[in-house]
Amino acid sequence: MRKFSKTFKNAAVAKKLIKLKKSPSKDLAVKRLSSALNGKKVALAISGGIGATEAVKIAREIRRQGAEVRAFLSPEARKFITPLSVEWATLEKPVLQAGPKVEYLEVFDVVLVCPATLHTLCKSALALSQNVVDLVIANQLGSSGKVLMVPAMNEQLWNHPGLKEHLEKLQSWGVKLYPSATEEDRIKVPESKELVQWVIEELKVKK
Repeated sequence: MRKFSKTFKNAAVAKKLIKLKKSPSKDLAVKRLSSALNGKKVALAISGGIGATEAVKIAREIRRQGAEVRAFLSPEARKFITPLSVEWATLEKPVLQAGPKVEYLEVFDVVLVCPATLHTLCKSALALSQNVVDLVIANQLGSSGKVLMVPAMNEQLWNHPGLKEHLEKLQSWGVKLYPSATEEDRIKVPESKELVQWVIEELKVKK
């Protein structure tokens, strides 16, 4: 009797979770602002910088435009933002590590790397994959998919001559870089609405 009761309870919980995903509660739902990204699948690749704290706002703004969001968090990113908060923003468990199955490495309509740190930018240019963020970028580039990167670092790092070479290589592969302005001696992640509008405009351009 206890076993039956436990099975019934687990089934009820699973059913409730499925229902929640299909019809998010008011706390999880977003107000649809447009259909600009309707049907699009966006991979939000979050690397380890203070700009990672903007991921929740960015993910929800993308959803407001009609897209689905799948987040990828590097180990360093988890020092700035929790997987739980990202799951709340996207309605999907974020990918934290690569396993034996890589079914999550589909070709997305766009991979948005935000923040794109010095380390992540250089690794991408060198085709190095040390975590799931590197992996989703490499997979998208190898599939000739669209990759958008939002650099975020201090001005000294941004002016490193070695980085300039790597950025030129990435751009030659079709990677688009957000035209960030320097503020308080830093290249910062822009406001979520401004950033998502840029994503919308870039998706209109054929690769």
